[in-house]
Amino acid sequence: MVAIRRLALIVTLIVAGSFALAVSPVLAGRGGGGYPPAGNYDATTMRASFNLSSDPSQPNIGIFVSGGPGVSRPLGGPTTTTDDVMLSFNISNVQDVSGNGCVFLTNPADFTVSSDLQTASLHTTITDSNPSCGGVSIPLPLTFDVTWTGLGPIENSHNVSQFGCAGYSLETQTSDSSNNASATASIQKALTGSFTSAFAFMGIRDQMVHAQGAVPTNNCGGGIGGKGAGRELSPAGNYEITRVEANADLFSSDPSQPQMFLSAFVDGGTSMPSPGAPTSTSETDVSFFISGLTVNGGGCFRINPADFTISSDLSTAALHTTLTAQSPACQGASNSLWVPSVQLDVTWVGTGPIATTSGDGQFACGSYRMETSGMQVINNGGTSTISLTGFTGSFTGVGGLGSSDNRIHAQGVAAPSCTFRG
Repeated sequence: MVAIRRLALIVTLIVAGSFALAVSPVLAGRGGGGYPPAGNYDATTMRASFNLSSDPSQPNIGIFVSGGPGVSRPLGGPTTTTDDVMLSFNISNVQDVSGNGCVFLTNPADFTVSSDLQTASLHTTITDSNPSCGGVSIPLPLTFDVTWTGLGPIENSHNVSQFGCAGYSLETQTSDSSNNASATASIQKALTGSFTSAFAFMGIRDQMVHAQGAVPTNNCGGGIGGKGAGRELSPAGNYEITRVEANADLFSSDPSQPQMFLSAFVDGGTSMPSPGAPTSTSETDVSFFISGLTVNGGGCFRINPADFTISSDLSTAALHTTLTAQSPACQGASNSLWVPSVQLDVTWVGTGPIATTSGDGQFACGSYRMETSGMQVINNGGTSTISLTGFTGSFTGVGGLGSSDNRIHAQGVAAPSCTFRG
């Protein structure tokens, strides 16, 4: 089990829209560790959504269509093409009808999005012959007729990410454009008449992936936690979010030994809004869980920063701290201990391989601009040595160490209609 278990790639952290690494179906045949074999992979994904209401307590019709052509060119293998379009929908208490469904279109040409993002349309009938991606709970057939008209503003983003580990490299370039829209929809056989939505959008994403080298092992996978950039647009200014982290897992088949997960980390942040006063934060925490024949407890504890150290090259780390019921809780945790205080002494030794992921992104909507950049380094191969109150000697578990540094530069004021659009 890899100790760095949170599978959040760095670009998900640094690109607030998280669409930078949305991977095409052409990469579904990935190798070990979840990475595509050496080769080139291209995909275009068109998408459009329709929502009758933005209030979940009200009757609603939700429609989402996504898909498009992809080409896979693995090195030394045959070229393959795909063209899959998925339709998912939900009807909630409209004309006494409720139900949902997810299918693939038998004819992908039934869904189109214009290259200038001014119009889109879906004209299709789904039957029992449509491949399922979740089934349909409403009697078939159903005929969907939906048209979208762009309202603006158009958003544009471009993101580039690089990943490298154990001689393997992966570069991903993603360009994405989207537009707010109005839409009119009818679903014949289920509902009568047509419905108009002001809560709609359409978009087109182009992605190119280039991979080199042999597919790496699972030890090259994983990611570290942290607050990340979120999915909101940052106000004008400069911002930096950092984290260093060491995780330890102890999951033995010996019932006399406890099951344990421990993570020590330092979250830092600098905010320089324009205009506004600069601020900075730093917090050192331990997230801890243990379960055994005589012990049960855990939580998230804020600790003295001097109690946790980690080397800059992520080869070693050490934690020497005492947790008590009076220790401040972190991340909204409810802490519990089986004794009044617990002395934790943990050391980590990382043996590699080192996995490095970096990314850069640009986002634009109207006069607003946002640039993001970041770096994540993971050493997932290693051991941890753990000793704690109530146990004689020490335990040896799996260990992992990591760091991330994410930066944002924003200019202008984002209009209310500038939002991340899926």
